[in-house]
Amino acid sequence: MSGLAEQWSAPSTGVRVGGWIAALSVGVAASVQSFLTAESSQQFGAEQAAFVMLGVGLVGVGTWSIVSRQARVGATRIVSDLRAKRLPWWAVLSGVGGALFILCQGIAVEPLGVAVFGMAFLAGHAVGATLLDAVGASGARRRPTFVRVAAGGLAVAGAVVGAVGGEFGAPPLWAVALVLVSGGVAAWVGAASARTLRSAGRIAPTAAVNFSGGFIAIGLVVLSTGRGLPPLDAFVDPRLLASSLLGIYSIAAVSVLAARRGVLELALFTALGQLVAGMVIDGFSGNALPWTAALGSALTLSAVVWTAVVSRSAAREVA
Repeated sequence: MSGLAEQWSAPSTGVRVGGWIAALSVGVAASVQSFLTAESSQQFGAEQAAFVMLGVGLVGVGTWSIVSRQARVGATRIVSDLRAKRLPWWAVLSGVGGALFILCQGIAVEPLGVAVFGMAFLAGHAVGATLLDAVGASGARRRPTFVRVAAGGLAVAGAVVGAVGGEFGAPPLWAVALVLVSGGVAAWVGAASARTLRSAGRIAPTAAVNFSGGFIAIGLVVLSTGRGLPPLDAFVDPRLLASSLLGIYSIAAVSVLAARRGVLELALFTALGQLVAGMVIDGFSGNALPWTAALGSALTLSAVVWTAVVSRSAAREVA
């Protein structure tokens, strides 16, 4: 392990709390990004909006990777580790999962609302994160202790309670299923990005790998629709530009936090930020928030506090 992940191998209390705050901020960013992506998707289409968002993000992190000497060294390490099979091939495909999440935002936020979208996403994310931590997908295996499994179950219960009483009545099953799958895939994206960061030791090449994979995947989707490239005004749309910046921040933070704290702990803290921000956004958007949404968030908060205070499962490096 090298770079940021190595520096945090034995975090102080201050660093640990800082990591929790960062994870909460990732959740807030995800809710804001979901809202902005859904809004722009209504104008340009989900795949067109995702193409612009990932394209702008790729230009940003790609430029960073080229300009920075340390980032170039990190990119070289990724290639070397792939050739030597020290880095699994699936770790560099994280962008495909990110592309699915962005498409899901454009398609499912409108029928579900931001809050219920976040709750359904959490259910898939928590289950996937628990399994991925158990097998050491992020590079460090964390055994599924009672506290970790119970906290994940409590978070899923909160997601179910919140989603059942969605602000638009019974949520469409297809949308819920899509978001559940997206949540599980997002957990894998965090683990894969953590693996890539452990190899590169730098955030820029890690983010570049993620954005390039997502951009290629979305590009193929855009070509398959036959609609052509997005209009020029989409590339200067402030909603999509803001979404790109939020995406860069999120993948950078997720890569570091998943490598250090594990996928499940990251998922729980991120979920809390995502749910609270989602309810605030839906409230300002004029959507009525049912009592089940508040109860679901309370259960999620309980899971987060329990994990933060009680859970101390040791992480073991995975080759």
